[in-house]
Amino acid sequence: MNDWSMGVEGSASFLKSITLEIKLGIKSKNKIPVVDNLYFYVEGIKPGINLDSFGVCWIIGGGGGFENLYDTIFCCSEVPPIKLLLSVSFNLFQVLEARADMSLGLTGFGIKVSNLKVANTDIKIMEYAKLETQWIPLFQDAGAVQHQLYGHHRWQGLYCD
Repeated sequence: MNDWSMGVEGSASFLKSITLEIKLGIKSKNKIPVVDNLYFYVEGIKPGINLDSFGVCWIIGGGGGFENLYDTIFCCSEVPPIKLLLSVSFNLFQVLEARADMSLGLTGFGIKVSNLKVANTDIKIMEYAKLETQWIPLFQDAGAVQHQLYGHHRWQGLYCD
């Protein structure tokens, strides 16, 4: 009783190339605030960090966080629902840019690659491709695959066991 929750989410761009995203969610238990969601992401550091020393793959942004910490602490289900969130933006050959987001939890995982485009332009090649699987204890397995290309062609599939 008298518990509350609130959330703030936003993004900002500055210095013509740097983008910052922040998400914060707080819930209370017995009038004590507990962080439920926290996510931080920064993108646009050019040329980036080279991964392979040959100039093929460059990281130009990254971040991470977590979701469902409140439900994990106060055991609202059999399996703790906390999810780890990781994000990275990258360049390939300084020609293609994309963003990859991954969520990982005890009941499933998901990966999404989005905004594949020609570097330093607005020419998009792929809107997104997404693979997600979820295990619901005592019930069933579920999975989904989605893909959207050029903003027109869309494909998705669903798996349930």
